[in-house]
Amino acid sequence: MVFGRAVYNAPLYNIPLLIAAFSIIALTSAGGCAINDYFDREADAISKPHRPIPAGNISPAAALEYAAVTFVIGAALALYINFLAFVIVVFEILFLVTYPSVLKRLSGLLANFFMGVASGLIAVFGEALFLGHVSYLSLAFVPMAIAGGMQCNTFTDIVTVEGDVKARYTTVAATRGVRDAVAIVVAASLLGIIFGYIPYVLGIVSIAYAIVITVSAFGWLYVVQSLIRKPTVANVRSLMWAAAFMALVPIALLAGAFL
Repeated sequence: MVFGRAVYNAPLYNIPLLIAAFSIIALTSAGGCAINDYFDREADAISKPHRPIPAGNISPAAALEYAAVTFVIGAALALYINFLAFVIVVFEILFLVTYPSVLKRLSGLLANFFMGVASGLIAVFGEALFLGHVSYLSLAFVPMAIAGGMQCNTFTDIVTVEGDVKARYTTVAATRGVRDAVAIVVAASLLGIIFGYIPYVLGIVSIAYAIVITVSAFGWLYVVQSLIRKPTVANVRSLMWAAAFMALVPIALLAGAFL
């Protein structure tokens, strides 16, 4: 809703639409987490034994049932709003299912790219939800989202490299080594910084957005130089807190919406 207010000048007082938007994204994300846990259960037993399935808190079948229910309800809500929003949610679900089941075993780099595309669909979904169509207004945010998705997924793959190797996943870290995976994270981070300014350059958002994005850029530059100096699993694990910088994107949109 903040995205709509900042970019499309959509009203903030449409409470039913606000609830629907939140519910659709929450349900779809929840289903994606469950399906990912299901396919990652072998690797998680090594890298993350505390996760719900390897810890025995949830059965694999229950995780699948949970994913199916959340996906169906999320897609149904989107269809109730408009058909374009429904189509985008269906594509998002397909990405979330094929990522752990097919793409992650086929090509780690390709899998990370498509998860970045899945992140970009959230921006496109916002315009479809509010206006019923897609234009340059939302597409301007997609390159930044793709870079951020690749950065985040490759970052996580480095931390779980031991389990991914034993589970025969083809992540960059598992097949090419940690240094190559760190290089992908560095490249995606730098591209994300550049792409983050596209909406401002196109005049879609105000200078307030650009100021907050610049703060985020300096934070990611600190992470980049640390990774270049020490491209190791231990250093990547110590930098997991950097994910907090992603919270600056909605803060930037808030600033752009009201300042």
